[in-house]
Amino acid sequence: MGAVPIIRPYYPLLSPMDNGTNMNLFWRRMSPLKKTLVVVASIIILWFVGFDISAFVDKCPRCGRVWYTGELRVFTYPISHGSQMLEEPLYARIAEDLGITCLHTDMKRRHRQRWWGGLICAWPCEFGMIGMTGTFPDDWYDKIAQAVRARAQADPELRKEFEYRVLDQKDWEYFREFRDSLHVAAPVQEDPREEKMVGTGTEVNKETNPGKER
Repeated sequence: MGAVPIIRPYYPLLSPMDNGTNMNLFWRRMSPLKKTLVVVASIIILWFVGFDISAFVDKCPRCGRVWYTGELRVFTYPISHGSQMLEEPLYARIAEDLGITCLHTDMKRRHRQRWWGGLICAWPCEFGMIGMTGTFPDDWYDKIAQAVRARAQADPELRKEFEYRVLDQKDWEYFREFRDSLHVAAPVQEDPREEKMVGTGTEVNKETNPGKER
């Protein structure tokens, strides 16, 4: 018997034998209008897929601070970003005045919005209120800061105890007692951020503001 001939499939536009000749021929035969439409469509698709404006909510579970972060991204790589603090618990400010530094090593991030091409919000696209508690006015906190520093000077072990029991163990009963003792030492008005939430029907987060519940 003679040799059986090998039949190879041939695809006019994808054949590796022509080194792109047919594809080039196909492109050359297209009208200028079609070429323009193909180029414009390709640029639009590349723009919407490659560029986006994203919004994230970043939270540090150790100190309880929350940031709202916006990023300009090219193929998910951030080329520019900015952030603003939304929530700052009282215990985080006290820890700072005790000399406790939180490095935010275990940050939790939630992708809240993604604007594809900077125009279309989808996957994800969340709206709604966040950061109800806000941050402290410095003039309100000054008296508490003075009491905290005085306590730290009187008790050198306070820093380690506060860091372990509040930041590490989340012992809110201990923190409430500590906070109440500061109000006795330096009488101040109630947390001004409480007034913003009167009538909103929103409960203050127990974790970020232990002891403050309506």
